[in-house]
Amino acid sequence: MVRVLSYYALDPLVVTGGEKPPGREIVDASTRKLFLELIKFSETAVDPSVPKPASEYPPKKAKTIKGGDWICPKCNFINFWRNIICRQCKEDGPGSVGVVDTEMKKGDWICIECNFINFSRNIQCLKCRAEGPKKVDMDEEVVKKGDWNCAQCGFLNFAKNKKCLRCCNSRPERKLNRGDWECPSCDYLNFKRNKACLKCNCEHPEAPATQ
Repeated sequence: MVRVLSYYALDPLVVTGGEKPPGREIVDASTRKLFLELIKFSETAVDPSVPKPASEYPPKKAKTIKGGDWICPKCNFINFWRNIICRQCKEDGPGSVGVVDTEMKKGDWICIECNFINFSRNIQCLKCRAEGPKKVDMDEEVVKKGDWNCAQCGFLNFAKNKKCLRCCNSRPERKLNRGDWECPSCDYLNFKRNKACLKCNCEHPEAPATQ
């Protein structure tokens, strides 16, 4: 439409006012009418009550952050909870230093090489391929009395450890045989027959005093 009107405006006969061919008056009248309608339309104010046409593309849904997910402080990228570094800019995540503040299920473990959180079924770290902690049955002979497997990460701890050396989870309550006792000095687990701690020689707390 604009091209037709532009062609008419640049017509030499229109510019010079020369002799027009038969039927040209109808074309001129229609063209003038279109020009007037365009001018009128351009000067008409837009009614604010008229709704805007719907966008061809639906708006993007806002990303939801699940529990444990974190936003990179450097590039604002949303990372999953298991990422210890930002996947976009490689910035350290909030849990890359020290203990990871992320809820772990029973048996999940933290890689000692790269701090990646692995599921309990993983025998190797999914990130760096380091070997996972050896899960030892408490009935095996290699486990000394009192040693314990962490219920959270599966790490085998010595009896003296009140917290897991890997994930700092608290030691489960010990199930002592009747008469067995824990040394108040070094926390060593002693048999009933031991009058003094086999590790630090501390006396049994309930042993009768010697005369």
